[in-house]
Order: sequence, then C-alpha cells, then structure tokens
Amino acid sequence: MGVLIYFFNKWSRRLDAPAASPEAYNLQRLRFMRLGGGGVLFYAISLTLAAVDWVMSLDPIWFSTIWGMLYMGAQALTAMAFIIVVLATLSKIEPMHSLLRKSELHDNGKLLLAFVMLYTYLSFSQFIIIWSGNLPEEIRWYLARIQNGWKPVMIILVICHFVAPFLFLLNRDLKKVPSRLAAVAMLILFSRVGEIYWQINPNFPDTSGITGHFHVNMFDIALPIALAAVWIAAFFYQLGKRPLLPVYHHLVPEILGEIAWSTLNRRAAARRPAAARHNTRNPT
Repeated sequence: MGVLIYFFNKWSRRLDAPAASPEAYNLQRLRFMRLGGGGVLFYAISLTLAAVDWVMSLDPIWFSTIWGMLYMGAQALTAMAFIIVVLATLSKIEPMHSLLRKSELHDNGKLLLAFVMLYTYLSFSQFIIIWSGNLPEEIRWYLARIQNGWKPVMIILVICHFVAPFLFLLNRDLKKVPSRLAAVAMLILFSRVGEIYWQINPNFPDTSGITGHFHVNMFDIALPIALAAVWIAAFFYQLGKRPLLPVYHHLVPEILGEIAWSTLNRRAAARRPAAARHNTRNPT
C-alpha cells in the first residue's frame, strides 16, 4: 500500500501543475485509472489478509467468510465520514466558503448514508449466517461480546453506528448544513473506534487476569488518540501543501461558472423583498 500511496502522491502533484497539453493531462489521468484498478484488487487481498491475521487470529477457532469485506466497508465508511468533517471545516474559509453549494453537501450526505447501510448490511449478514448455522465454533465469538459486561456496549454501538446516523441522514435539510452533517460524521468516527474495541478487546484478559470481561484502561483511550493525532497532523500537513481545487483540470472553468451563476442567483433572490419573491412564484 505504501507503493500505491507514493505514486498517487507523486502523480497528484503533476496534476496540480500546468500541463504541457491536454494530451499530457489525459495521460496522467489514465495512469491514475490503471494503477487504481489494479490497486483496488491488491487492496482487497491485502486488507483481507491483514484483517484475518491481526484480528480474526486472536480467536484461532472462530472464522467468518465475510470478514475481509466487512473491513473494506468499515474503511470506506470511516474515510467518507472523515472527508465530510474536513469538508465542513474547510467550508468556513475561502475559497471553499464561496464554492461549496448545498447540492455538494447533500450528495456527500447521501453517499455517507449509503456506506452506513452497506456496513450495517455486511455486519448483519455475518450475524444472521452464524445465528442460522448455530455451530459452537462460530457462535462463541458473539457470545463473548454479549456477556460479561459487553452487552451495553453492543447496544450503544447499534444505536450510534446505525440507528442514529440512519435516521439523521434521512433528513434532507440536515445533509445541506455543514455543521450538522459533520456532527453525524463525527458520531460515526467515534462509533468506529468503539466497534474496533468491541471486536478486539474481549480476546484479552483484564487486570484481574480474567479473559472476556469488559474493562477500560488508560491505554485503551490514550493509544487511539495518539495514533489519530499523528495521522491527522500528517494529513493536514500534506493538505496545506496542495491547492484545494484542481485549477488545471479542463472542466474547472465550466464548474466554476455554474457555481458562480448559482451563487449570484441565490444572492439576488436574498436581496429581493419577500413580496417580490412571492409574486415571482405566483405571477397571477
């Protein structure tokens, strides 16, 4: 994955620079498409192997055939939620403050809702397959996560990871307000940390040496915060070195023209008196 990150970063810098010709620009885009197609296949295989080796192997008897896909859906959901938080943050400053429209926010909110439903579908599919099989070597994984203090954690995750985001994101108006959409995305990000904790920690003993009991210590809180801080610092360091808009993309003038036109119309409508707007809607 590090090789893919290196080439994507390198080629992305070239797209942010003036291209010698439209053909040269299209050649760079084709490189992205070709590497991305093979990269998705490599990503799926490597993530499945990593998830099985690092997490599923903690319980050497239990297994799940949907485990790799579950982690791919989880990463897609996490990435989408993080993108929305960053977008909402950038919407407060220029140029994103003037360029970001409610339609783009609404589209991102719908995509976040789709990933919430996808991850829930994969999680429930794993549960229902194991429940219908009712085999001792399979159900032991869920039994360890609904007993010994873990049941309230599971209920909270069901509410915060699916029920609340699903109901919130069904609201069309909420998806058009950056702060509200970012709040839902933050709820999902915190729920993702809790979900990983719920998946992994029951396999380890607590301070008394008993395996499977719910327990939280200082490192369970400090380690995710430290890792997130390092990653977010690196992300915003890279973001600060790049333009927020692909100014040399051939469709940018057309997109900026549409945004500027809709912005002018919106501002003109806001300046019009309420009676004039009413007469415009009802000319009779």
